[in-house]
Amino acid sequence: MLEMMDDEPSLPRATVVRLMKQYAGDDVRFSPATIDLIVDCCVEFIHILTSASNEICASEKKVQIKPDHLIKALESLGFSNYVEDVRKVYDSQESEVKAKKQKLKPTDSGLSEEELRKNQQDLFNRAKENMEAKIKEEKQ
Repeated sequence: MLEMMDDEPSLPRATVVRLMKQYAGDDVRFSPATIDLIVDCCVEFIHILTSASNEICASEKKVQIKPDHLIKALESLGFSNYVEDVRKVYDSQESEVKAKKQKLKPTDSGLSEEELRKNQQDLFNRAKENMEAKIKEEKQ
């Protein structure tokens, strides 16, 4: 495992401890050395997984690491038994992202583009009038 240096990126200890307690139970206590070791292992795992993903990405002549590169890296590193769970999590995230994008899409109001622009301009004009009225009020 790589030796952790002070200026190297790390994970927040409190987050790691929270995760550890989530899986081991709140009544379990961890020594500071154990917490440090798990943080170092997590950072090392991220490093190894990212490096393997990057190699796969480069071999495919791509410049952006995608989830499929990460999944292939897990398989190449001997973590095939986690691939199904990772795919489920990824698919779930994709569904959430698509649902959020759907919510953000403008709905069809039934108005023409010209009517929408006019309504927008009316809103701008009213906002400007309100602002000017408040400025006059403050001066008096």
